[in-house]
Amino acid sequence: LARVALRRRTEELAGELPDVIESIVPVADSASPDPGGPVRGRLDALRRPDAAGRTAELHYLLRELVKANGHRVVVVAQDADLAYAATLVCERLRVSYACLWRRTTPEKEIEVSRQFLLHPDLRVFVATDGAVPEAVLAATRHRICLDVPWSRADFDRRASGGPAPVHRIQLLSRRPVEAALLAEAALAGRGVHPAPD
Repeated sequence: LARVALRRRTEELAGELPDVIESIVPVADSASPDPGGPVRGRLDALRRPDAAGRTAELHYLLRELVKANGHRVVVVAQDADLAYAATLVCERLRVSYACLWRRTTPEKEIEVSRQFLLHPDLRVFVATDGAVPEAVLAATRHRICLDVPWSRADFDRRASGGPAPVHRIQLLSRRPVEAALLAEAALAGRGVHPAPD
């Protein structure tokens, strides 16, 4: 394709790209779209994403972004079990990573983010929502979002970064709740709020 296509890296296009480039990647999900049962149990089941399809897609994405192209990536999830599953993918690929959970001490957060920023061999930063330090977000251009956040603030943080464009890759299952959350967050980002029922 060299005769008909020009290959340019994201860094070369920094001034021409929007602040956030969003890719939505469909993933397989073996969980039922509506688990049934009591309301509380149904909500808990809907909040717990199926890891198998997401980790399979993550394996492919990390192989392309990190192993093949040398990018540094933030992998984020609301669910701690899903974030842990992401660390196992990094280990299978033999990709060095740093990991941070939401409930940790400020000292631990500073130390883990400092290690990531000072050691370029750490290619992936895995964290739960709210645990990714601003300095790490500013130092990376790729976010892989394993699930859809239930909070608008978490959705905004996933897109934050420095002056260069951010590529946010959102994994999305067939569950109607995920599509609805994503659509609501996108509308709110444009200043449109759905009318109450």
